[in-house]
Amino acid sequence: MRLHGADSEETLQWERASVWYHHIGIKSRLDDPGSKLWMCAEDVNNQIFHQFNSVQHDRSGSLKKSVWVDGCSQDLQRILAGSLRTDRYHEDLQDAVKWFVAAVAQEMVSYGKSTYELCLGWDQGVHTRQLKAARLLWIPSESILRIGGKVLQIVPTNAPEDYSPGKSVALDPARLVMFSPPEKWVRHLNRVRYGLVKLGESEHNWMGGMVNLAHVKEDFATVKRTYSVELGRLTAPIGWNARGSMNDDMGNVHAEVRDFRWKRFCVDLRDNVLMDLKKVFRLIGKHLGESPILRWDHLLSHTQIQADEDELM
Repeated sequence: MRLHGADSEETLQWERASVWYHHIGIKSRLDDPGSKLWMCAEDVNNQIFHQFNSVQHDRSGSLKKSVWVDGCSQDLQRILAGSLRTDRYHEDLQDAVKWFVAAVAQEMVSYGKSTYELCLGWDQGVHTRQLKAARLLWIPSESILRIGGKVLQIVPTNAPEDYSPGKSVALDPARLVMFSPPEKWVRHLNRVRYGLVKLGESEHNWMGGMVNLAHVKEDFATVKRTYSVELGRLTAPIGWNARGSMNDDMGNVHAEVRDFRWKRFCVDLRDNVLMDLKKVFRLIGKHLGESPILRWDHLLSHTQIQADEDELM
């Protein structure tokens, strides 16, 4: 199968089986900017992106590297950076990793996990073939079905006609990449994901009802504070501050403690994605007889967060 890409990649033979389409049937108004779940997921993206962009310069004035690959030829580094291609322009591998990690973490908050197929582009010669490109292509996680040792992608019947609706596609488990949150955060995230949708729907309906009532029986400030308190309880495990909407209902120290918790949560998501990406890079490298090692440093860490918290206390 051929994939659209640079001219030099048009003649490559691509290993790909998955079908691409948008998420379908998510009854959460996730894509509505007014959705609290949408905002929380986007804030994870922004926080992780900020962590990458906050890397300081060294004494010579050069920007310290936050992400790099050891044991890697220039050709392989180009392939690795290209494997993370999105709709954004990337200057180098570090830039590509930054955008990719933030986007994957955002989807993990939104949907619980983020799934990709590793597609390989081969230059097929007469007697040999050589890896020339790779792509991590996103797959809607809800379409994946595991039966025994087999992995299938079930394309919903209401998918667009161009994407073979109702089709069952066999996937290669060795090329399926699934990014998930650290185990310690799974239960909290499931609760937050469900709760934010329900709380948002309730608040939306209440606000809509108030607009249509000539005489409001409830005290607006009291009801609004009730929603704020419930939002605070729901998101306490991950520390999200709902973009400051709860600030009036908590003290400064409480807000600072939540911020430390939020940063720890985002650091854990970031590092989990980087660890999984490290495995993907090694898998790609094997096809060229190389053993690349993805490394990262100078990013916000638990040690730094603890030091800041100790200073506050």
